[in-house]
Amino acid sequence: MTDDGNVREGDQYALQIEHFSRGILGGTLLLYSPERMIKQAQVLDAWRTSMKTGTIVRL
Repeated sequence: MTDDGNVREGDQYALQIEHFSRGILGGTLLLYSPERMIKQAQVLDAWRTSMKTGTIVRL
């Protein structure tokens, strides 16, 4: 993602890995906070549970 919020062209997986690596190795701030990533993981887990059980999962 660019500074203005647009998605960069290219292999999105590779771009994510490059961005994460720059954050670890060079101290570049990550686009998403750890808290936001945890919330995203919780949403994905709830979606998977909902698909398996056929019920609504509340967060």
